[in-house]
Amino acid sequence: MSTVRSEIDELAGVPVFGEVTPGALLEQQITRDRLLSNLLVLFAAIALFLSSIGIYGMLVHAVDRRRYEIGMRMALGADGRTVVRESLLPVVAGIALGMAAAFAATRLVEGILFGVSGNDPWTIAGAALIFS
Repeated sequence: MSTVRSEIDELAGVPVFGEVTPGALLEQQITRDRLLSNLLVLFAAIALFLSSIGIYGMLVHAVDRRRYEIGMRMALGADGRTVVRESLLPVVAGIALGMAAAFAATRLVEGILFGVSGNDPWTIAGAALIFS
């Protein structure tokens, strides 16, 4: 830096101060973006945690409400697979509606995605597995 500073001083006669390397300049420019992406990850993790607790609570409530009904049906000879199939129907419907909403919402977030497309099947399948 001292050589560059002296050459600029000789050619232009202008004092030089506050010089930075290209790497440091790039680091200064992306600091804000990095902070925003870290905040986004933090808030996404909080949203994932809260929604998982909500889904778990709703599932526990639904099972608790139907506990006696399920017990009676099993006592009267209902097949366990039938009861499970009826219980999984809302889960499958929720996954289907959620995937449709996810595909519809990708147009809104596609501009801020880096390294992945908006309709990445692995990401959507992973999200469906996390919530189911």
